[in-house]
Amino acid sequence: MELGLQALVDLWDVDRELRSLRRELSSYPAEEKRRLERIQTLRQNAERIREGARELQTRLKEIESDVSSWKERIAKLEREAYGARDNSTLYAYQHQISSLRGEIGDRDEEGIGLLEQIQAREQLIAAEEAKIAEEEKVLAEFRANVAREKGQIESKVAELKKLREAKLDGVGATHLQIYEKMIASSDRQPLAPVLDRTCQNCFTELTLNDFARVRSGKVVVQCKSCHCILYTKS
Repeated sequence: MELGLQALVDLWDVDRELRSLRRELSSYPAEEKRRLERIQTLRQNAERIREGARELQTRLKEIESDVSSWKERIAKLEREAYGARDNSTLYAYQHQISSLRGEIGDRDEEGIGLLEQIQAREQLIAAEEAKIAEEEKVLAEFRANVAREKGQIESKVAELKKLREAKLDGVGATHLQIYEKMIASSDRQPLAPVLDRTCQNCFTELTLNDFARVRSGKVVVQCKSCHCILYTKS
C-alpha cells in the first residue's frame, strides 16, 4: 500500500475511535432526558390518582354531612312524634323517619364503597411514589457514573486529538481533501478495504481497471456505489 494511503488508513483508525467516543458523550444528555421524562410520567400518574382520591374524599364528606343532617332531622321528628295527637300525624312522622333512615342506609353503603376506592387509590399512589424514589435513585447513580465516565472520555479524546495531528503529516493532500469532506458530511465510513475485487463496505464488485488502480496505491479510487476510498490490505 502507498505510504500516503496507509497514513490515511491509520488516520481513520484514530478518527473512528474519536467518533465512537463523541457518540458516547452525545448519548448522555438524551439518556438523562429519557430518565427525567420517565420520572415526570410517574409523577403525573401519581397526581392523577391523587386527584381522583381527592374527588372521592369530597364526595365522602358530602355524604357524611348529609347523614349528619338527616340524623339531626330524625331526632327532631322523633321528639315531635311524641307529641302527636292522632294516629295519622304519628304515622306521617314515622314515614318521614323511615324514609330518612333508608336514605342514611343507602349513603352508608355508598360511603363504604368510596372508602374502599380511596384506600385502593392510596395504595396505587404509594406504589407510584416507590417507583419514583427508585427512578430518582437510579438517575442519581447514572449522573455520578456519567460525571466519572465523561472525565475519562474527555481525557482520551484529548490524547487522540494529539495523535491525529501527528498522523496528518503523513497523509497526502488529495487523499486528505476527499477524506475530510466525507467525514464532515455524514457518519458514514470514509474508507473500505477491497477483498476479492469487492468493496467491503457495500460489497460492490470493482471493474478490473479500478481494481488495478486500487492495487497500485498511487491514485485515490472511490467506490462507485458507496464512495468509500478504497485500499488493499496487502
